[in-house]
Amino acid sequence: MHEAQELFGIEFDAQPPPVLDFASGSDDRVAVINLDGPEGELPPPDRRAQAFTLWLRTARLNQHDRQAAGLIRQVLDENPFTTLQVVWEPIGHDARSLPAGCPPRDLEALVAACQEKPTYLDRYYALQPGRPNGAKRLVLLLPMYWRTRLDPDWLAEVGRCATLVWRGASGEESPDAEWEGHEYEWIGPASGAASARR
Repeated sequence: MHEAQELFGIEFDAQPPPVLDFASGSDDRVAVINLDGPEGELPPPDRRAQAFTLWLRTARLNQHDRQAAGLIRQVLDENPFTTLQVVWEPIGHDARSLPAGCPPRDLEALVAACQEKPTYLDRYYALQPGRPNGAKRLVLLLPMYWRTRLDPDWLAEVGRCATLVWRGASGEESPDAEWEGHEYEWIGPASGAASARR
């Protein structure tokens, strides 16, 4: 399967694009928490949808990795069968400072927190070839114009454990740019799910 994917330039059984737009009144589907400021609150467990998004905003993930992992554990302890999407949106960064504030090992620690108590779906996908897949997903939301400014080695390492979503119009990126299987673009709040662009 790996050879076929390489040959045809496709990914079998790929994850769908992440959902990043939430209508007003969808408090049961998403909790946005600023880890640098007064911490937001998770909705009570009985007010959370089965498919839930934990949206974390912080300037330096490496200073809040334990807090972020604790929130993930809380969501999954309170509802172990949640299909969980964890979005990390860096704030107050530029492209040069981001890799220092977000070492790949911290993202891997968040993935590990998601997988401490795997569900049937996680176990099923663990046996499939390709990138990690399952009932939990880590998404890194970055501005489109950073894509050509960030270290390609850092992007490749981060892409092994997280889905990269580039926010902004596709006109900000060269049309000849090669997109990896873990990359998506998102125009903004009116666009629905992030769209694949490969």
